[in-house]
Amino acid sequence: MESSLSLLLMAMGGFSISLWIDIVGYVLADDNFTGSVGTSGQVESVTDSTTVLFGNSTELTVSFSSHPQMTVARAGTLQNLQIDVYTLCVCNLLVEQCDINCCCDPDCKEYDLTTFTTCDVQIVTDDRKLCNPKAATYFLDRNKSISLINPSIFCIETNNYRAGSSFVAPEVPTTDNFDSLMKQFGGFSFSTAEAPPNTRSTYRSSSMPSSYQYGVPIKTVDGFLTLPAPLATSACVDNNPAGFLVNQATCCSRRFDIATDCGTFAALSIKNYISSRIFHSPELTKSIPFVLASVTMRSLNGTETRLTNVVGTWVPKLHADVCRNVVLEVNYIIEYNNKGKIRTASAAFTLGAINVNMIPIQQHFQITFIQSKNRLGQLTVIKSSANQDCLQMEGLRTPVLFGYDLMSGCILRIINNLACQQWSHIIRNLLIGQNFPQVVASFGNTPVQNIKDWVTIEQVTSATESCDCEVPQSLALEVKWTKYGSFINPQARIVAVTQTIRRACVLMPLKTEKALHISTSVTFTDVSASAQPGYKMKPIIDAKLPYNFFFPFV
Repeated sequence: MESSLSLLLMAMGGFSISLWIDIVGYVLADDNFTGSVGTSGQVESVTDSTTVLFGNSTELTVSFSSHPQMTVARAGTLQNLQIDVYTLCVCNLLVEQCDINCCCDPDCKEYDLTTFTTCDVQIVTDDRKLCNPKAATYFLDRNKSISLINPSIFCIETNNYRAGSSFVAPEVPTTDNFDSLMKQFGGFSFSTAEAPPNTRSTYRSSSMPSSYQYGVPIKTVDGFLTLPAPLATSACVDNNPAGFLVNQATCCSRRFDIATDCGTFAALSIKNYISSRIFHSPELTKSIPFVLASVTMRSLNGTETRLTNVVGTWVPKLHADVCRNVVLEVNYIIEYNNKGKIRTASAAFTLGAINVNMIPIQQHFQITFIQSKNRLGQLTVIKSSANQDCLQMEGLRTPVLFGYDLMSGCILRIINNLACQQWSHIIRNLLIGQNFPQVVASFGNTPVQNIKDWVTIEQVTSATESCDCEVPQSLALEVKWTKYGSFINPQARIVAVTQTIRRACVLMPLKTEKALHISTSVTFTDVSASAQPGYKMKPIIDAKLPYNFFFPFV
């Protein structure tokens, strides 16, 4: 070690330099520092030209004459922002109190340092990107200030950017600047540059995402899609934004005067909830209108009737002290694709008749997001809901989980406005859904390329007797599986899947509306054979004696 160091010093020529080796092994040099920096280590070896210490840090000091013709170029004539490293103390957490083992805390006196066992922070440095960052070292018995050298060739020689040395102090709101701050920071997004009023640039920016993210408010041409909800009381608050992919169901109350507000109160009309258009993505390039999916009428005694023709304005009207066509329930269904963009938007309403004794009224709001494509190729069935209306539940599916038997369904009201073939197509789409798979994996981690490990779904249709109009009524999935592998740790393996569609007979034309119960069921059946203990075959001894084994007797 000493001989190698001597050769290095002889080859370097003549100048004075001091090297500092910190605890993690970085070698830092300073051509101005000539004093000695104390450490908490113990001196292991001392020579005439070197001093080597071991411990938390190591100091290596080399001294010899400087070459008379060597000059050090000084670059940078701009004013350098000096930062006192002694004022930087990351362990100083208590105000006007001494933090334990914080040697850089200015609140700690000399008698406090005598009680410390160690220094939590032993070195505080300036910006490491500087070519010569300042550093302060802290030990129990001494503190020193040194200048380090950044070995990177891309270091900063002079720090003359004052704003980069601290955070910009925020502007404090006052009576004079409050309006300007509200224009800049009062929306869901803001920027320093003001956009022209009443333009789409209010909502757009150069970094606008191309698709909706989870929880982001859905934008409309006049603001955001809202879902009324109660706040401090049960009264409805209309500025509750609907977040993307956030299924919500709210209930709140409305109080109004039937005589004066029946035809003028916007919250009672269908138009208030579907007149606006929503943007299919945050880019605000394409807007989508709401489709009126269904209208259900509720009488004063609570009887509900689903209307066959939804065309109309459905404006609330006052007749004989009864306000009719009042919105009682709103069910939004937002269909989106796998890119996070909205494809379609529909709304189903329940309108009712209200008299004076029924005020305040209760309004129910619900929003549901469905994906337009079975992206993962899963087995799915109809998802049950509270209203049990098949047309309102169209597109709502729930995945089939292995080992869980389930049953779901809904009510479909068949009328004479559609032909039998059209009703059959509607019901089949409800039962099967979109992209119903034709094969399933035998194991949970079956690779796609292993064709023999995929099980084809067997399709069975149970027909009825001779009937003029046969429509599907139920879908039954039976999954047969077995235990495969070791008796100690068997694995589940699907061996067969059967899809059975049962059909029902509907006598057309109908005299009255017919309610048909549509159902789906999933059953898992264990077809494992009883485990049989297996044993290895007994070994066959193939032993031959040497030919002279019985010599000399034989």
